[in-house]
Amino acid sequence: MIEFMLAGVLIASAQDGWTYREVTDPITDARRGIASVNGDNGSMLVVKCDSDGSGMYMHLIASEYLGGDGRGFERRALIFRVDQNAPVTQQWHHRDNDAIVRNQRDLFNAVKEMIEGERVHVRATRYDSRRVDMSFSLDGAKDAMRQAFEACQRN
Repeated sequence: MIEFMLAGVLIASAQDGWTYREVTDPITDARRGIASVNGDNGSMLVVKCDSDGSGMYMHLIASEYLGGDGRGFERRALIFRVDQNAPVTQQWHHRDNDAIVRNQRDLFNAVKEMIEGERVHVRATRYDSRRVDMSFSLDGAKDAMRQAFEACQRN
């Protein structure tokens, strides 16, 4: 099994389903619960929840450059579809090869749908308006995300 570091998370490249890891800050003892899954084309989807009060967010890591305005994150539409459900469009913050959603209502709506599904398809839009499609298994998502949310509750 080949392992590598990406966004501070140890990822095992040979795994298909969702995994859970917890990281503890050595200074503050704050915990970060991290639920993640590797997707096709070298992409990754991560749900993180911090016990220090900064909350929960979902982080998409694409295998190609999504871009931004060069001054930080740029808001653009991201579309996801769980199984054969209706596609959902949300505004995510894009930069480099990342897209992040922190809006708690959007995040909870996405997670609620994902924990009941088998597969999620994601479409991001690059800085040059080209589409980037990614797909992720939802096998094990319910348990991994539950553990991440529980990490938010602990101090």
